[in-house]
Amino acid sequence: MLYDRIMVIKSLPEKTHHDIDILVKPGKPIHIHEEINWSGVRAISNEFMWRHAKTKEYRGEFFYIPDELCDTFLDLAHGLFETGKLSLKTVIGVNVLTGSEMIELREEAKKMGWVNTYDKIIEIIPHRFEDDIDIPIWLLAYGVWETKSFKKLWGARYILWERLFR
Repeated sequence: MLYDRIMVIKSLPEKTHHDIDILVKPGKPIHIHEEINWSGVRAISNEFMWRHAKTKEYRGEFFYIPDELCDTFLDLAHGLFETGKLSLKTVIGVNVLTGSEMIELREEAKKMGWVNTYDKIIEIIPHRFEDDIDIPIWLLAYGVWETKSFKKLWGARYILWERLFR
């Protein structure tokens, strides 16, 4: 059965994305995503993703989605390595994490090579908020440097353009 091997990882459409991302366990005849990465930056391990999968049923079919902890971590990494923004959903998600959940996310960031960037982004997340937060350019650059993901510099032109000319 196909549904016991896939996980939908972007369940809510965003303003700039009209696709849906799916993680697939290796060995299946389809190729969607076998790992979570943005331009070569593997920010989250597959082991973490599958450990934090929960089952959902839709029209009689069952599939996996990330649990709340994993979804928050995906949003943090997506903001750092793709969009340059933290959504209100992400800010709220981080603010409701328990101490042990924060430790678990930090350990995963450490394992994936971006623990210093993780620490810095957690520091800038406010406890009061009204809208999406632009991640400071210096922190985005720090994440590129720490993960050696220099391909991301090409994609950064969109974020810089938006920040300079909006």
